[in-house]
Amino acid sequence: MTPATQEHSKSPRAAIFASVAGWSFDLFDLFLLLYVAGPVSESIFPTSNPTLGIAAVFGSFAVTVIMRPVGAAVFGEVADRRGRKKAMVVVMSGVGLTTAAMGLVPSYAVVGVLAPVLFLTLRVALPVVTGPVPEGRRMNRNA
Repeated sequence: MTPATQEHSKSPRAAIFASVAGWSFDLFDLFLLLYVAGPVSESIFPTSNPTLGIAAVFGSFAVTVIMRPVGAAVFGEVADRRGRKKAMVVVMSGVGLTTAAMGLVPSYAVVGVLAPVLFLTLRVALPVVTGPVPEGRRMNRNA
């Protein structure tokens, strides 16, 4: 790395962009789930009480919050060894793939109990991929 590129890579503009991108990935998961909670509860967690279905969707969100430190531990190490840019590409790909896969989960009426199992599996996988973004941003302020 030349001194010019080293100086450029530490610019405040690059740090701001990286922080905003990480924050966007962090909030994307939250806003997407809140936007589709009603339809997801009806098709993936059907119950006689709609409130229980919504509670199951929000419970799946709670699982993601618990799993984020796992992602930070795994991908934080990857970012330290292979570079933050490569880690961000993995994060972006992982978010896209898991989000698309959640959209392809069949309803409870089609596959029965497998629908909530698939949905929860993807809800656990997503924070493992997005976990390093906010956690890494907090842990590596001086990096």
